[in-house]
Amino acid sequence: MKIQDAILIAAFAVAVFMAATVQSIYALPSPIVFQRSIPFSVFNTTSATIYTADKPISPPFEIDIVNQLTYEATGTKAAVVKFQDATSGPMNALEIKVYNNKAIDILWTDKTTGSSTKIGGMTSEDLQAFPKEIIVENQGSSLDIKLMDGTSIIDSFVLPSNFKIVAVSGYGNEAGVATDGFVTVYVGGLSPTKMVSVSVNVMVPLLTAIVTIGIVFTLFSKLKKKI
Repeated sequence: MKIQDAILIAAFAVAVFMAATVQSIYALPSPIVFQRSIPFSVFNTTSATIYTADKPISPPFEIDIVNQLTYEATGTKAAVVKFQDATSGPMNALEIKVYNNKAIDILWTDKTTGSSTKIGGMTSEDLQAFPKEIIVENQGSSLDIKLMDGTSIIDSFVLPSNFKIVAVSGYGNEAGVATDGFVTVYVGGLSPTKMVSVSVNVMVPLLTAIVTIGIVFTLFSKLKKKI
């Protein structure tokens, strides 16, 4: 085996490790009970497009929002995804706004008062990159919202115990928010052991890659001695 071949094998092992790790990081709810890809055109109007769940989704549940929109560069544009316990009339609702400058606003609408209050978010300065995936974990009495890398946006916000997802809606904060792409929403089960499972899944490819690279470089060292 040539030294160049050994180097190529090592590079391939690293690529396999990275692909396996990324796949594990993008862990989705299980089982998925609601999935919808919302096209960019929905966010180009302030009128909400409503997508109704097959049946009310009770906690505990997890929401994954994967944003693959191409935003209009000018102005302050936001794509809004709203999780609501009714399709019309008074409702409790959680709104997540993601802006073209990377900022995030989280709002809660109270069914009793009818008022919407900002309960958290992140400024564009807080974020190094566009937040392509936002995760909401509803334990039943409180929820946590974070980025894919684990960065916390909201921690233990207290919810009404009867909050269920009946529908998901999408709209823009103004006309002409996006030019292409879509937002995919997943809602499903939240297992108490999920985070442990994800950690194990990440470690398996890591250990495999370490062993593989170790074997390759041992072979590489032996080849060098023969030269």
